[in-house]
Amino acid sequence: MSSVDALRKVLGDTFVMYVHTHIAHWNITGPGFYQYHAFLDSLYNELWDAVDPLAEHIRAENEKVNSTLSALVDPSGLTDRDLGSDWLSIRDGLIVENDTVIASLKEANRLATAEGREGLANFLQERLDKHAKHGWFLRSAA
Repeated sequence: MSSVDALRKVLGDTFVMYVHTHIAHWNITGPGFYQYHAFLDSLYNELWDAVDPLAEHIRAENEKVNSTLSALVDPSGLTDRDLGSDWLSIRDGLIVENDTVIASLKEANRLATAEGREGLANFLQERLDKHAKHGWFLRSAA
């Protein structure tokens, strides 16, 4: 696998997590609604802000970004699923998805480092830091 293939996987995983987070933001119900609704808002916005730079790193390699929705998410290790509307179901699903994104980022970073791509590796390490924080927040929000 090349770093570009790994970036495609990270992009797919990030995009799926973004969509699921945004849908969860719309559907959250129950006690603590406003707090969780606001948290999901900040999370889906951060994920959305990551999508374009990921795609641009693929383009910087003179490669095309997969140009259909199914092709975009095909490399992802995540599946389309309903996370539910109660906070604990949503949180548990997003923890799994975040851990999947972290694993993809680690592999992409390993490949970028092996290829001597320091700028790309730095970008991926910054994404890893963001997802470590997402994981902390999700696991702490019981």
